[in-house]
Amino acid sequence: MTQQVPLFRLSGHPMTTDFLLLAILCIVSIIDMTLQQRPALHDITGTGGGVVDAKTIRQEMIDLLAEGEGIGAREISRALGIPEREIYGHLEHIARSLKARGLRLELQPARCLDCGFVFRKRRKLTPPGHCPSCRGSHLQRPRYRLAAA
Repeated sequence: MTQQVPLFRLSGHPMTTDFLLLAILCIVSIIDMTLQQRPALHDITGTGGGVVDAKTIRQEMIDLLAEGEGIGAREISRALGIPEREIYGHLEHIARSLKARGLRLELQPARCLDCGFVFRKRRKLTPPGHCPSCRGSHLQRPRYRLAAA
């Protein structure tokens, strides 16, 4: 009969190979469960080898902007699952790249809900912090949509 040799000693108790193998199996099963919860990888080459053709975030944003009467940055953020602060950088890039397609990004300006001031001259895509007229911060955020150039 062979005697198990302790690999490590932890506070006086031998950690045998059986315990070490059990610990490794637990870690592997946790990693396996984590990987199963992630979405499947998509085929971005279009060769048909993957699950479906993947779209970039900007392509998905363009699809959202093409629908309806306009969409706000928060709605885009929720739909795509990315932080709102990242939306504005993508919108600026989309606005530049749409010219080649004969489209433009149309901005429905922000409006103060206290005094009714409309931010018509504002060209920034980010929402203003406060109203220049009444200094209020109760503002309707800008909305964006695609329009023909």
